[in-house]
Amino acid sequence: MLPIAAGAGAHVHGSGLAGGIETGAGTSPCEQSGPPASKGQVHGHRGPSPQQPITDPATRALLGRQLETAREAAFRFPTAADAQAAGYIRVTPYIPCIGAHWINPSLMDRTFDPAAPEMLLYDSSGIDGRIVGLSYWVRTGKGNGPPDGFAGPNDIWHQHLGLCVGLTGVIGAEDTTARECAARGGIKTDGRDSWMLHAWVVPGWESAWGVFSGEHPELGVSVPR
Repeated sequence: MLPIAAGAGAHVHGSGLAGGIETGAGTSPCEQSGPPASKGQVHGHRGPSPQQPITDPATRALLGRQLETAREAAFRFPTAADAQAAGYIRVTPYIPCIGAHWINPSLMDRTFDPAAPEMLLYDSSGIDGRIVGLSYWVRTGKGNGPPDGFAGPNDIWHQHLGLCVGLTGVIGAEDTTARECAARGGIKTDGRDSWMLHAWVVPGWESAWGVFSGEHPELGVSVPR
């Protein structure tokens, strides 16, 4: 079972050392790669995700089971080739701090299921990319808050408002203007009807910023192999 303290029951404030990387201090590979590619991914700040302690034993146990289920889901798709064979399609190249995104359109609905992640995150753009994390996507409808996801208060979901999307996937960030997006052959998406959540549950890729952090500090410009 994944350690609950990694992202569910521990307080994480300011900068500190985790796995030899100073987090939230501007020195991690993620931070050194440049500014966030998307406003939505950082929840208004970059660094450790705020954590609240989970004192209820039943909630902690449920969260542990959910994280274990998510990790087992990640094991099914060790490479991008496995994702492709299962119906996932790549919608972004590798992006520092969050990886390459592969989406399974058939899973994109109004339900949250730890065993069926809508998106898989890989360490490179190629078909040989190795999985580093998961991303869940749930449609709740415009004006509605995030879904009931993982147990406890620490799964802070985010939205991407105004991404530029084309035939090959995401081709522009939220700050891309409608004219710029159209020139690239895309359309601006609303995004207010859906929520996303990253889950860093892959062994060896636990995030020092929290299991549900918007970014991963060790995903820099590229990932050493």
